[in-house]
Amino acid sequence: MDNLILKMVVAGVLFGIWPLLMNKSGLTGVTSAFIYSIFILLFMLPIVMKEGIIMTGANWWFIIVATFCGSMGLLVFNGALAKTTPEGVSRLIFIMLIVQMAIPAIYYLIVNGQVTLKMGMGFIAAAIAAILLT
Repeated sequence: MDNLILKMVVAGVLFGIWPLLMNKSGLTGVTSAFIYSIFILLFMLPIVMKEGIIMTGANWWFIIVATFCGSMGLLVFNGALAKTTPEGVSRLIFIMLIVQMAIPAIYYLIVNGQVTLKMGMGFIAAAIAAILLT
């Protein structure tokens, strides 16, 4: 298996597990997002210290907007996690993932300006899956 694909599989497993665990934490949405962010900083700090920070040629506009979108997404996501039941977590995560997958697909359509039959069928299949799994 391609190394990049393997990394994405591992990331998918880890990104799939953390919300299930966070839902059981008993924290409110804002508190869990804050604690999550602090621990990300703590876990990343040794790696950053080893690897260093390289910001040559960084586009700060994109960094700021990306960070804002990620922060707001984390607040909304954790807010929903904190208010749902353990049984409802999977359904909410699945809905979020379907929408999340649609964003790069729509971006691809905008950048390339074409819709293939395969992509159209993919959107339809994702919508059907979302309906059937929720």
